Amino acid sequence: MSDAVRKKLAKRFGSEERSDCQVLFFLEPEPEPERTGAASSVSSSTEHAHEHALATDAQGRVLVGAPLPAHSHVLSDGSERFCAELERWKVGAVAAAATGAAGSTAGAGAAAASDDRSAAASSSSPSGCAAADAHAPHPAKRQRVDGDGAAAAAVPATATATAAAPPPPPPPCPGGRMQLFVGLHHPDELRLAEALLRFMYTGEVSLRSAADLLRARPIALRLAVEGGVEACDSALRALFSTTHGSDASTAKSLVEELYTCRALLPEPASSAGADPTGPQLRAVLMASCRSAMVRSCKGMALPAAATAAPAAAGSGAGAGAAVAPAPAAAGAAPAAVPVGELLAFAFEDALAVLNNATALFKLRQLPAAALEALLASEGFGTDDEASVVVLLAEWRAANTEAAAQGDTLKRLLRQVRWPHVCDEYLLHVVPRVGWLGVSWERAAWLSSYARATLSSTRAALEVAALTYGASYELDAPGHIARRRPAARPLGARPFSMEVASAIASQASLDGAPFKWTDLKVCARGFMWTVAVAAAVDGCGVRLACGAPRVLASTFVGHAYPGKDVTLQVLNAAGGVACEEKSGTCHRCVGIGLSRVLKVKTGSQEERESLLRDGRLHGEVVWWE
Repeated sequence: MSDAVRKKLAKRFGSEERSDCQVLFFLEPEPEPERTGAASSVSSSTEHAHEHALATDAQGRVLVGAPLPAHSHVLSDGSERFCAELERWKVGAVAAAATGAAGSTAGAGAAAASDDRSAAASSSSPSGCAAADAHAPHPAKRQRVDGDGAAAAAVPATATATAAAPPPPPPPCPGGRMQLFVGLHHPDELRLAEALLRFMYTGEVSLRSAADLLRARPIALRLAVEGGVEACDSALRALFSTTHGSDASTAKSLVEELYTCRALLPEPASSAGADPTGPQLRAVLMASCRSAMVRSCKGMALPAAATAAPAAAGSGAGAGAAVAPAPAAAGAAPAAVPVGELLAFAFEDALAVLNNATALFKLRQLPAAALEALLASEGFGTDDEASVVVLLAEWRAANTEAAAQGDTLKRLLRQVRWPHVCDEYLLHVVPRVGWLGVSWERAAWLSSYARATLSSTRAALEVAALTYGASYELDAPGHIARRRPAARPLGARPFSMEVASAIASQASLDGAPFKWTDLKVCARGFMWTVAVAAAVDGCGVRLACGAPRVLASTFVGHAYPGKDVTLQVLNAAGGVACEEKSGTCHRCVGIGLSRVLKVKTGSQEERESLLRDGRLHGEVVWWE
């Protein structure tokens, strides 16, 4: 397309020049699952809110703004939805024309037979022609209609009788142009929808803020605008790509902007392909936020403590001071977001960090003060506090010098919410790791304290703990804090392994060593892996659960968490061929490995039904 044609087409947006249709915007009920996000989006865009002209058409739709002149060839090429509506208009117009022609032919005889009576009526009543004109149908136009249908009562009897027939297509607007309706969930969405329609003419999205671009994505999906979602995604990526080259304050401001409209972010996993590019966009934006926060927190220092005892007593206040660094607190706006909440937003939850190598690398780069603010935040989620212990161990392993300075490690450990660590971790892992500072006695005490349901029981345990001095850290912020928010469920994690050669060798399951698959998932503080070994009539698959390497150097042993985990082996079609459940409800084996799940692949038919390209496929499913 030449530049002249492109410029001319762009100028025709909203213009009456060669316009053959109109786009009308109306308010429609909002789907229930989207109301939370939409409410946040409306509040986040109050700076763009303005008064809209509202009116009600003959069909009862509440119209927003003025009709927008448009061009059918642009709309049909730019949106499958508009193309389908235009086709319905054409089919309906042809049917209406045919119906009108048949009606006029059938009524010709009746009209001729009543000529004398019409002439007599006309001569006796001079106003007869005007009365007939008053009852003639008029083109539909916008009018205000009461909720009880007052406008419908004004319709003449002839129109009521005609309504019994199948309704004709919507009449064209004045000038013979067609009308296309676009539903909005809020009047503020008018400018977003117009921006997407402008995109059909210009190929560019005129929106600039993160909130507007995120709110425009679902509208582009509803209107089926070709390339509209991708254009919004590209604009968002371009907006947050500047965090890599900008200064720390600018990078942080972009994170704050995205934080204010976080409810509009697409979900990590789309449902039924409704938003195919959403999960990838979310991953890119969150990665940019983590990089920006690491640069923003660079040089952040822990507040100094005078003595050990006052520091323990006032640790909660110290953590609060670390959440908001001094430069931001000096001239910050009243609604400034604490650094700890921004960090919790960027890193999401413990599972999202531990099972993402890039996110874990960024967390290791945080200074101690930023990590303390993150652990103190009420927005940082986890599946179990044991995963937070692993997170702290990963940071300590990468920052040995910083962790050894003064009471840095002690301050960080005081943010661990020990009463919410699962018993498996408290009784099998934690006391074996010396630097965690939890003795066997304290681990047993924490286990009893966590199971106590009455406040009086917990008070009695706290009184008994005072005999051990300050070693139990009863005044630590982590001890008195509530349970962290739940992390996003892991769901199903796939694995695969090439087993054709092992099966062909017919090696013994007892004598052949297990080979580990590519699956490594950290959950509830443990590292989960799947191993496969050959058997006489097939192969054996087992699920192993052990302490992560960052902790495993101090002890040997494995333990199963208390939640149900299912090991599934899939067939060639992707269905479940066999499965084995683990956890407290399904034959928990305690310390050690899980039972072996035997898979029969001895015959050629069994191998063809189970293997895909010589590989065994399966999933490990974590149930909520």
